[in-house]
Amino acid sequence: MPTHSVDSISSTWPSRRKQYLIKNASPDDWIFESIKPAIAEALDRIAATGVAMEINTSGLNKALPEMNPGPEMLAMMAEREIPIVIGSDSHTPRRVAENFLLALDELSDAGYENVSVFRERKRSDIPIQTVRESLEPFRQLQAAFDLPDFAR
Repeated sequence: MPTHSVDSISSTWPSRRKQYLIKNASPDDWIFESIKPAIAEALDRIAATGVAMEINTSGLNKALPEMNPGPEMLAMMAEREIPIVIGSDSHTPRRVAENFLLALDELSDAGYENVSVFRERKRSDIPIQTVRESLEPFRQLQAAFDLPDFAR
């Protein structure tokens, strides 16, 4: 079975099409299926190492408004039991934990049951429902001070 890599796919595409490897460069032309074999190969290697990956909610603020990775890749990661953490690229306090409840929904839909956290470089897994419950005090603060809906 031939292997596919992002480099091999990129080198065979005309230069005008290479931008399509980045979904926010040309969101109307983004076709996940076209690079799925390369993604699968990369995820197999990642899974073999045991390292965690991240779902990042900031993608909802981009040209193609979806979390990164998107649902298809997230499902592939869950199938391989790749541990997952959540991030939001919060460069301002108002964006801390932005859309984390949506991220938890996406993780559940993809097949995840836990979210990973790291303390002193050691990974621990927390059930998604426990993470969801831990966000409730923040939702109450948000309501009390009329803050943006960080955890929607």
